Amino acid sequence: MEPSGQSPAIVSRIAHAKINLALHVTGRRPDGFHLLDTLVVFARYGDRISVHPNPGQESPVSLEVVGPFSNSLANNAENLVVKAATCFLEALPQHDRDVNPVRIVLEKNLPVASGIGGGSADGAATLLALAQYWNREIDLVSAARKLGADFAMCLQSRSLRARGIGDEITLLHMKEPLALLLVNPLLSVSTPEVFKKLKDRNNPPLDHLAGTAFPDAHALSEMRNDLENPAMEVEPEISHVLEAIRNSGSRLARMSGSGATCFGVFDTLEEAENARKEIADRHPHWWAIASHSTV
Repeated sequence: MEPSGQSPAIVSRIAHAKINLALHVTGRRPDGFHLLDTLVVFARYGDRISVHPNPGQESPVSLEVVGPFSNSLANNAENLVVKAATCFLEALPQHDRDVNPVRIVLEKNLPVASGIGGGSADGAATLLALAQYWNREIDLVSAARKLGADFAMCLQSRSLRARGIGDEITLLHMKEPLALLLVNPLLSVSTPEVFKKLKDRNNPPLDHLAGTAFPDAHALSEMRNDLENPAMEVEPEISHVLEAIRNSGSRLARMSGSGATCFGVFDTLEEAENARKEIADRHPHWWAIASHSTV
């Protein structure tokens, strides 16, 4: 059948950086997957996915990677954007797969494998952008779960609590956005190596988080990231990043995910931006951005 409706010229979406404000490892399943209890917010800053028409192209999807971290990624079938597009097409009924060919442009602004969900955010944004561009409806949550536990969170791109392997999601009500500073030393950290260093895999859950209200500053300070100390064993530079954030006037400094990105929470975005400038001057080889969170 012919594609339904007129496709827009371009569809563009931000793939928001995912920040684990707290990450408690609460157990391990027999299949090896770790059980988590995590408090997540998303920065307004991130990668960008743009879907462009590409008439005459034989395959439904091609990928172009641009941006400051484009050299860190391949644009082949292993890229999570391509995997997400393939998953989208496979979710369509066989008779409804005649779609207008597109070129997806991934503007890679986030460091790769840095503990802020960049690849998952890219894939989730791809699912949303293709649904809009092709004017097709699929079960996006089911598609996201096939791609990985983080994808369902990234589809939401708002404050939430995730349990299980990250797929049991509770949306939270945040009154005001957080002013955030993200800093990464641009050193790769292996997630499997971090988990190998984890001494206890049966830690308490997020006891200071109840219902759907976003926690206050005191409750947030009582939480932790159980992967922070193991990650610092793998890459000691993380400790220097955290020290720099603490010394910049943040209310809270902690590592996100399995590292190496760390974050600071500030009273205002202006304070976060001033801290970014100060850290960038002292550590020009680090990556740092200031951003509000989504709500």
